[in-house]
Amino acid sequence: MSEENLYSQSSTPGSSQTLYGSDGQMKSIPPADYVIFKDTNDRPTAVYGDDKWDPNTARLSGRKLGQWRFDRLFHVVHGDAVQSEIKESLKYIVFCLLNYSVGGYAGALSVTTISTHFTLFKLAANFCYSQIDHPFIGKISLEQLFSNPAYLERFVKSLKNDRRSQGLLMALLLNLSKISPRLLGFTPVTDFSIFELSDKPKKNQFPILPTGLYLKLIDILQRELNHLEQFLPDLERFVAAFSDRAYGNSLDFQERALKFAPHQELPCFTEAVEWHYLTDLFIGDYACEYRQNLSMALAKIQYLLKYTIHTYTGMRDQEVVRLPYDCLRNEEIVPAILDSEGKQRRPPQTVDVISTTTKFTGYQASESWLAPTEVIRAVRVAQAICRGLSKIYGTPVEQMPLFSSPSIIKLPNKLLEPTSWMPENKPRCLQELVILPSHMEELQLSDPQREFRAGDGFAVGAAWPLTSHQLRRSLAYHGSSSGFISLPSLAKQFKHLARQMTKYYRNNFEKIKSIFGYYDPETNEYILPDNHFLFEFQMSVPMQAAYELISAVLSETELMGGTGVQINKQRQRWAAGDIIITDLRAETQKRAVAGEISYRTTFLGACTKVGDCQEYMLGNVLPCTTCDGSIIHPDSLNAHIASLEEERARYASDSGEYQVLTYEITSLQAFAKKGPKQ
Repeated sequence: MSEENLYSQSSTPGSSQTLYGSDGQMKSIPPADYVIFKDTNDRPTAVYGDDKWDPNTARLSGRKLGQWRFDRLFHVVHGDAVQSEIKESLKYIVFCLLNYSVGGYAGALSVTTISTHFTLFKLAANFCYSQIDHPFIGKISLEQLFSNPAYLERFVKSLKNDRRSQGLLMALLLNLSKISPRLLGFTPVTDFSIFELSDKPKKNQFPILPTGLYLKLIDILQRELNHLEQFLPDLERFVAAFSDRAYGNSLDFQERALKFAPHQELPCFTEAVEWHYLTDLFIGDYACEYRQNLSMALAKIQYLLKYTIHTYTGMRDQEVVRLPYDCLRNEEIVPAILDSEGKQRRPPQTVDVISTTTKFTGYQASESWLAPTEVIRAVRVAQAICRGLSKIYGTPVEQMPLFSSPSIIKLPNKLLEPTSWMPENKPRCLQELVILPSHMEELQLSDPQREFRAGDGFAVGAAWPLTSHQLRRSLAYHGSSSGFISLPSLAKQFKHLARQMTKYYRNNFEKIKSIFGYYDPETNEYILPDNHFLFEFQMSVPMQAAYELISAVLSETELMGGTGVQINKQRQRWAAGDIIITDLRAETQKRAVAGEISYRTTFLGACTKVGDCQEYMLGNVLPCTTCDGSIIHPDSLNAHIASLEEERARYASDSGEYQVLTYEITSLQAFAKKGPKQ
């Protein structure tokens, strides 16, 4: 953000305040009415002059962050001038971190990262305030603390036994060092010799679920799905009925707590359950006797459904949380097989779960994951609950998250957002995942260098400490050990930009026998049934690449690039009758399954190169113009050139950035002039 448009977002015109920082540098403090964050309705959620900033509208995750409370920095609030100065100083530092520091996948610090610093901010604010009575120090500001090595060393010593805070302090100083002192008002300390973190413990990889527990989990999830599916139409109508706040409450509660005139014709909760034929649903884990407990029961159901999706897709936590209501689509990967009479023998369909990912792109981008039958079943149950909740929220179901929060049932002013699961939402049936000695032996084989301690939850006789990301790695690990999921298929399903990441997930998979399928006592082996979902992974991801290439041949767009030109020639041969499309399709599918061709989208179109590509990871598109595996769409090429020209206009003509962009634009324009027949 340039200084010229620094205050352009302010809701009302105001003037900045010019002050001098600890380095004698001038810094411009935004006006009090400057809008930091606002929601989709243009309502401010954080204004510079306020002491409460809500950062959630500036992030894409479904998990909410706490408010940034500048009025709660100090252990004891005196409200004196010194505390006020420290508070205002911190506001400006946070403002600079938001607008000027760089980092992360999107090129700027995320509000999540800044939120993690707030514990440290409180410690630093209290440290500065506590020095008032020190005979040799006296009043110091946050700027002085972060820029003066002597003050900082004293602060670090106060954090001697708090390694996490020391790590946060180092990260904060690094982030501050990326901001120009002209904007920040001081130069932060970057000599970290005063920190003592040389023996920082190694961060462990997520553990895999041992064979027996993985199979047990699958059994539990299928059992629960079988139970829940019986009640779908009735469950949807039941949830929708609670749009009436009096529904399901006793007459006494209606009058005493809700201040309603009692509705004699409305049932109490137990009667409502019976009226909707759900007595057999609300038992065990989902037992519920009062309206106020219904949101908890529904959250437990959603918990099971969420973990089913994780188990069978390998999706990340927030990718599942952000699933929209309408998240399923049917897409043909392999064409129908016809018999001699022209009748369909097999109409194949692949069902993808659609979500949004921000892991690498920094913005919500549509992605798809192969969805086995169990995932479809889980989504159907979640959709039934969501349709019922939509009546309570008064929102069209198409605009709702799949896992919308059921808290609206007891909190009438609840805003629409995804469910935030608490430990008490975890169904008791997952306690059936009890750790046995054999599980510990297998766990140690999966990560020989790690010590699995009872204090971390890995104790024989205890319930397995299940997390969603364990399921992601377990799918990669056990799928690889089965031999039925290839590395390219895993990379496609897991949305990894580099196969090295996928290989990391598969670490040590060869040390454990394949566990998928059923046990055959005659052969003493596990056997995979023909309809096992692993076969869907094995076939569908390579088939997707073949499908994309065939679609390119059948399109009318004249393509550029190495593979693009070959596709143009294939299209001409097909139009002339020299080749039969079914033969071309069969050959393409054969090569895709064999791993001889690949397909992934790029800025300019697509790439069919097999293996890793450094240029692809770095977002460098110029080498695509000379790559044999590139498919370049002219429209995408022209749009990218226009984007580069727009970016170049922001720089001075004598700057290095301007010269680099000019070279890239000129090269791409020269390539574009050659046209498809190059």
